[in-house]
Amino acid sequence: MSASLTFRPVAFDEIDAAFAIESASYPSDEAATLSGLTYRQSEAGEYFIGCYYKSSQLIGFICATRCSEFEEDSMSTHSPSGEILAIHSVVIKEDERRKGYATKMLKNYLDILSPSPPIKKIALIAKQNLLEFYINSGFTVTRLSPIIHGSDRWFELTLDFIEFKRPKYKVIDAFTSKAGSGNPAAVVWDFGEKDDEWLLGVAKEFNLSETVFVYPLIDGARKLRFFTPMQEISLCGHATLSSGFVFCGEEEVRFLTREDVELIVSKTGGNVKMTFPLKSSKPITENVSSFQKLINEGFKIENEHIGNISGTRDDDGNIFNVLVEVTESGFNSIKPDFNVIKTSPLYTHGIIITKSGGRDDADFSSRYFAPKIGIEEDPVTGSAHCTSGPYWAEKGGKGRVVGFQESERGGRVVCGVDWEGGGGSWRGRRFAFVRGRFSFESEHFGFF
Repeated sequence: MSASLTFRPVAFDEIDAAFAIESASYPSDEAATLSGLTYRQSEAGEYFIGCYYKSSQLIGFICATRCSEFEEDSMSTHSPSGEILAIHSVVIKEDERRKGYATKMLKNYLDILSPSPPIKKIALIAKQNLLEFYINSGFTVTRLSPIIHGSDRWFELTLDFIEFKRPKYKVIDAFTSKAGSGNPAAVVWDFGEKDDEWLLGVAKEFNLSETVFVYPLIDGARKLRFFTPMQEISLCGHATLSSGFVFCGEEEVRFLTREDVELIVSKTGGNVKMTFPLKSSKPITENVSSFQKLINEGFKIENEHIGNISGTRDDDGNIFNVLVEVTESGFNSIKPDFNVIKTSPLYTHGIIITKSGGRDDADFSSRYFAPKIGIEEDPVTGSAHCTSGPYWAEKGGKGRVVGFQESERGGRVVCGVDWEGGGGSWRGRRFAFVRGRFSFESEHFGFF
């Protein structure tokens, strides 16, 4: 059921349902009144977020108002410019509790909160039995609360929202289980509203083949934008895989690309599995001699070692990625001339050189070159396997193939193909290399 949870603001006609959940969750002298919930929905609707099953059934909610001082009187009204966000209710229907939904709901709530107008801290009061829940979500117990709310004693907890929203990152080696191999990607989140110049500047600072920026969406999904040190690109498989390790926990997570292509990532044992749209290549029938010359001069592979040449196309009909099947000898003789590869007008993105067989149990091996977008050779390329995987699966009459990318770092990708559905999946491992928060300030980056 958790994969069917979505989150959105509670509508006015849902207040009665919210009141029923509130009344069943608190003693009568602690529960909010119907008029109180109506006021919060009307005056602070952006902070009144519901948890829904299959987008329609309200099973819980969080509501809050802004204030200047965390006191009982000031909490009763909403001050839009107040720098404290006072959370009043975090509730899940009784029959849906102890399933992890409250944790997921609170995490989503904190993720989607906008820091503008500025919120300095988030405050709430809780009984002793819920302290661990809030502490695990990032809150700190500050004192016994002076607020009298019912007959029990309450503890005051706060979360430093400025620190919480400081941009965070992890660098993850995808498609490997050991450091120094696979393909590293920087995953960045909690960066607020930044322009493209800022995003590209951060990607240049990391100087990895790709940096992915993760945007929380109100429905619980996350939007991904991918940058090389030179430019934004539409899809990056290993960065998506790395994002899955950061965000999916033990559950499934839904990502959307810049073009709203849906990518589903889930954990299966020690692997992460990602579904993706197939990018099948088609045989290139025009200018074949020009492509052969590109392979001759760009990779030092002679014609006798060149087999099928095919390509994928972009929305404008231009050849996007070129896929070249070569012999074992041709593959082993690759000596890239990056100037030739980069300046060729025959394609717009990258070139996949691939051969049958490989180390361990691999069905095929490949190398991927994309100097046009700032990547001379990519260590392990998930998006390229959206093309090479289907190519070798079709050629071998299989629904599952294993690829190994023979770069200096190298990595193994397990590809599954759904020919009827037009999609596929691949699996890979990861090694978390480094993590942290942005803790420097500069005129260019403007982090704070």
